[in-house]
Amino acid sequence: YVVNAIQQFKISKTFSAEVNVMHRSGWLEGVIRVKPVTVAGAGVSQQILKGKGTVRLTARDIFYSQKMNGRSRYSNVDVHLRQRSETQVFTIGFTWNFSKGKKIAPVKRTGGSAGEEQNRIGQ
Repeated sequence: YVVNAIQQFKISKTFSAEVNVMHRSGWLEGVIRVKPVTVAGAGVSQQILKGKGTVRLTARDIFYSQKMNGRSRYSNVDVHLRQRSETQVFTIGFTWNFSKGKKIAPVKRTGGSAGEEQNRIGQ
């Protein structure tokens, strides 16, 4: 099974944070029994330039815990494995909202497509 938990916090009108955790129970991959894996991440975002832009900082695998430990016993061969990749990732991002504050009015139709079709054929 896999469980994902996400908690978002709105600290102020322009500042927010998020914490997330993913847990995957042990699983069988071929002849290898893999132990459970838990990974945590977090991020913060700040609106800037009167709400037209947002800066985000995120971190994945904060505790450097995403590693694969497993064991295989097949016939007369015992194998213990441990795989550790570079899973700690820190990112910074910027988003620009081009249409912030501008509302576009929807086009109001006075008739349906049947009326348009009748006009097209001359009735």
